[in-house]
Amino acid sequence: MNRREFLALAIGALGASAFKIKGKNARGSLIFTSSNPAEALKRLANEEGGIKYIPADEETRRLLRLSGPWGRGKGALVFVRELDEAVPTNITYTGPGGIKDPRRKYKKTYAFLSRERKGKYLVTVVFERNSTGPARAVVEINGRRAREIDLQKDGAHRIKGVQGDMVLEVRGGKIRAVESSCEKKICVHTGFISSPQEKIVCIPNRVVISIEGSGLDGISF
Repeated sequence: MNRREFLALAIGALGASAFKIKGKNARGSLIFTSSNPAEALKRLANEEGGIKYIPADEETRRLLRLSGPWGRGKGALVFVRELDEAVPTNITYTGPGGIKDPRRKYKKTYAFLSRERKGKYLVTVVFERNSTGPARAVVEINGRRAREIDLQKDGAHRIKGVQGDMVLEVRGGKIRAVESSCEKKICVHTGFISSPQEKIVCIPNRVVISIEGSGLDGISF
């Protein structure tokens, strides 16, 4: 994935104070791939001036060897997923208005990830309050909330991204991308997501899929 492709497509996933997003209900998230997620998160925390990471699930806790909240400073929900295969490393963030370029704010973290070249882990760092209520998948296309999908109803859903179509599958309260018109198919390699604020990102299609509802409300930022 070249630089232009990545920026045009990158997940709007990542950033808060780190991303200078303001407002009580402001949202921001940072997403990157890495071969050493624990080290990458330490570098991000240092560059941000302190982040208190909260593992989203036991798998994240295991992969990062977290015994509890980790670090200091503002809270951030972190989710780590091992991919089926290593993919080119990169870092992007999304905030109000869609996908942003993180390199001006995170030069050192970006440089570290670029040196890795490939990463086996997909890392999502979320700086936002999570809503409660029934779990649902939210599809954002080009920064616009385009669709909500009920995770209680199994089935397939076709969506049209900027570059082409994607096919999503809901099964057992989880959702994944099973087909995509993009070249690298990082979105497909991500597999199922089900935890609040996990994300599937397709940069070429400018699609971000996240989970809302079902708990984790009340995390203080």
